[in-house]
Amino acid sequence: MTLMIALSETAFALESTLDQYEQNRATSFQFKHLQEQYVFAHSFKRLLLSKYFPYCTAEEWSFSISQTGKPAINLPSSLSLTWPLT
Repeated sequence: MTLMIALSETAFALESTLDQYEQNRATSFQFKHLQEQYVFAHSFKRLLLSKYFPYCTAEEWSFSISQTGKPAINLPSSLSLTWPLT
């Protein structure tokens, strides 16, 4: 497994990429370091998805959680993951 980390000289607010549910969840953590880890992980997830699927910005991604706790991506209307069957 390879982990690549790219550094940017431009700072950006990670919280601005999160939806309201994720922002509320982040503030529900009692300890500051857990809040920061949650915000980073969820913002990074959104930014990474937008890098590989540039049709959506990080803010446009939507997620849901099933009754059993399994996360899922709700695809935006501007993105279709159908493959040609030819």
